[in-house]
Amino acid sequence: MNENNKNSSTKYRIILCIVSFFLILTLLLHAFSVYCIKQARKDPSKVADEDFAYIDILNQPADTIDVIAIGDSESMSSINNMAIWKDTGITTYVSGEAGAVTAQCYYALKKAMENQTPDVVLLEANCLVQAEGKFTGKEKALDGILTYYFPGTHFHDVWKNEVPKDNVDRAYYKGMAIRPEIDPYTGGDYMIPTDEMAPMPIVERFYFNKIRKLCQANNVHLLAYFVPAPSIHRYAMHNTMQAEAEKYGFDYIDFSLIDKEIGLDYSTDILDGGDHVNLSGATKISNYLGKFMQEHYGLESQQGDPAYASWDQDYNSYEEEAKKSGCAAW
Repeated sequence: MNENNKNSSTKYRIILCIVSFFLILTLLLHAFSVYCIKQARKDPSKVADEDFAYIDILNQPADTIDVIAIGDSESMSSINNMAIWKDTGITTYVSGEAGAVTAQCYYALKKAMENQTPDVVLLEANCLVQAEGKFTGKEKALDGILTYYFPGTHFHDVWKNEVPKDNVDRAYYKGMAIRPEIDPYTGGDYMIPTDEMAPMPIVERFYFNKIRKLCQANNVHLLAYFVPAPSIHRYAMHNTMQAEAEKYGFDYIDFSLIDKEIGLDYSTDILDGGDHVNLSGATKISNYLGKFMQEHYGLESQQGDPAYASWDQDYNSYEEEAKKSGCAAW
């Protein structure tokens, strides 16, 4: 065998070893991921607080969720799905995650839709466009991708027989947590009209388009919205989303512009001085959204159907917890 043939044979063996290594690694990672997801679904209390909704929605009976709400903490705090259930019989799962970037929202939605066929996706748009217009969530975007394809990289601690400290006292109702605290917003008008448009970072636009196309491919209505968040929301952000809605033909609501219409009171409906609404504010937003979805999308009540009995059970638990928290259940 001449020198050239020897070199070629050596290179081939090296390439084969490298390919074999990564193939075996991928198979092991996949097997570990299957185990981790199985364990997480078996006992969701073992996952971190911010991951609860990602796992819990996988445990919901197939095709029983009418609406999936996604976004960052603004989504989590602004949807009272128990109020929507009581008033309209629409089932809404709150899949928002604190600090989530759009990539995480997309992959959480994609994962949930493996088991659910929602009629509507509610997207709180703060994760898409913020006043500074900078994308700073590279690590979170990568985490969203890895969590979807190789969940073992994210849920690798579920094999431990312990509950994370921040999970001990939590109570969730189809992804919604009761947040009744009041810290009023005392500033002035924050929605000053302007023709300026807040930029949407390229990575956020990429995944927003994927969310939009995922909805289109599955005949799901996309409803984007902003919550009244005077600490962070600006008119330029509204202009950007209004232009997107007009361009692509999805529905869009900015609750900062109809705060008086829904009866929002900045002295009683704000959780933390101006960043998030509390339970009272979420209920006012949710009452509007429930009626809007009934009128525009023809969603029907699921109340009285035995397949949805867990929603009545959750509502009763929610009502009791709300009373314990010192507030009405609305």
